[in-house]
Amino acid sequence: MACGADGTNRREYLSGTFSSPLNVGARYRLTFRMTSGELTPFSEGGLGIGELGMHFSMGPLQQQGANPMTELPHFELSPVFFSREWETISFTFVADAAWTHFTWGAFGADADRTIEVIEGNQPSMAYCFVDDFSLVVSEGEMTQDEVDVRGPDPKPVTDVIDLETEPAWFVPNAFTPNDDGENDVFLPVWKNLTMLRFEVYSRWGELVYELRGESNGWDGQSFSNEAAAAGLYIWQMELQDADGMTISESGAINLIR
Repeated sequence: MACGADGTNRREYLSGTFSSPLNVGARYRLTFRMTSGELTPFSEGGLGIGELGMHFSMGPLQQQGANPMTELPHFELSPVFFSREWETISFTFVADAAWTHFTWGAFGADADRTIEVIEGNQPSMAYCFVDDFSLVVSEGEMTQDEVDVRGPDPKPVTDVIDLETEPAWFVPNAFTPNDDGENDVFLPVWKNLTMLRFEVYSRWGELVYELRGESNGWDGQSFSNEAAAAGLYIWQMELQDADGMTISESGAINLIR
C-alpha cells in the first residue's frame, strides 16, 4: 500500500538490503519494475499517487505505525503512477556514502504529493506490486537526461502468464468488519496451490485467527468472540505447489473500524 486515501497519511514502504555496501563515489544504475494492483472487492486499490521516492541509508529506516516517513528521497518519480502494465523504472546515481539499504515509497505527508482517484467511486488505497530489482555499476559520465530522469522507461515486453495453470496467491492488506456487506472478512486467495497453514497474530504475538478447512475468513472477532481492536495484525502462511515445494510468506493486515 503506497498510500491511503488523501488526508489519511497512511503508508507502507518496501525496503531492501544491498549484497554489500556501495562504494563511495561510484556511479550505479538501479532498475526495478512496478504495476498497480487492481480494484477488487477485497482491496480497493483505485488510487494513483505521485512523488514516489527512493531513499538510500546506512541501516534500515524505522517507521512509526502506518505514519509517513519524513526522510528526503534521493530519487523521486514525479508523475502520478497508475499502470495496469508492468513499468520499468530506472535511474542513475552516485553513491555519497557506503549505503547498505534502500527504501521505496511515498515520503512526507499527503499534502506534499498528488493522490488521484483513478478507478472506483471511493477507493481506499494506492497499492503496487514491485519486482525484479537490479543494481549495476554504470561506467562513464552521467548524461543530462540521466540527471533529469523522473519517470518510468518505456513499457517492457512481458510474457503472458496463464493463471489457469500457474500457481498464484494474494493476501489483501486491509479489511473493514463493519457488517456493511463489503470487505467484511479477511481471507487469502490462492489458486493451483495447497494451503498448509494460515494464521493471524496480534502485535503482541497472540493468535487471533487460524484458517481451518472451508473457512469464510476472519470476521474481526477474537477466539473469545469479542471484537478485535482496530490496528495492524501479522499473518503467516505456508503453501505447497504441485511439486511439493513449500512457500512460506508473512505480512501485515490493517483492521479498520
